[in-house]
Amino acid sequence: MTSETSPSPLEHLLSDMPVELSVRLGSASMTMADLLALTKGSVLELAESAERPLELCANGSVIARGELGEAEGDRGLFLRITELSGTAEAT
Repeated sequence: MTSETSPSPLEHLLSDMPVELSVRLGSASMTMADLLALTKGSVLELAESAERPLELCANGSVIARGELGEAEGDRGLFLRITELSGTAEAT
């Protein structure tokens, strides 16, 4: 859809549909016994390196990757998109 065209009826219906977004830092595998043994202060080692881009997921599916940044002041964190999944586009 471009600014020169109006949205189709389907695009109009979908535009208000809620989407659950999450940012995936990494993953780990462990036994249930190890999971139950986690306490405050436990260290969980992730399979990914710290340099690896984070994954932006929509309803559980990876749609982009990016770099974590810290906003100025007390505004929290942001994710700068560096790659869109399924495309060669990068910023």
